[in-house]
Amino acid sequence: MEWVRRVADYAARYGVYMVLEMHGRSLIETAESTRKYLGMAGADNLVVTYDVGNLYLARADYGPEALEKIARYVHIVHVRDHASWGDDGRAPGTLMGDGVIDYTPILEYLRDTGFDGYLSVECELFATSVASELSYEVPTTSLSSAEIIAHEYKAIRALLGRTMTR
Repeated sequence: MEWVRRVADYAARYGVYMVLEMHGRSLIETAESTRKYLGMAGADNLVVTYDVGNLYLARADYGPEALEKIARYVHIVHVRDHASWGDDGRAPGTLMGDGVIDYTPILEYLRDTGFDGYLSVECELFATSVASELSYEVPTTSLSSAEIIAHEYKAIRALLGRTMTR
């Protein structure tokens, strides 16, 4: 923790935030562990990316109740979708709207609390041509990378239109 504080102090001198991404199998895997870690660090410029997909993959609560526990630390929210858990213990990435993650209550919470941070769209579904170049296995689609981006853009616009304008 000493080094996290040192780096945060150094960054603060320049008005820089240090953003940690909530992630499975890490010290900030859940809202509770994140709140504890950031509280121990005690640095106002140490904040988090609330990665809903990572919370889902960690089988942790990712809804508004979890978000509320650490809302003061959240500067970025990652939005992505995943399939249901399979018999193989995996929940592969999907196109936005094709999976099981319900973003409506999360986005409504952000709207109702005046969240003014960033929303980052992240897709863990890869064009087959891209996936073939990787050294590890990833979920694939026959869509091109450009088509994936276009789909995600349209899907998130539609979701925001339904939730942020009420």
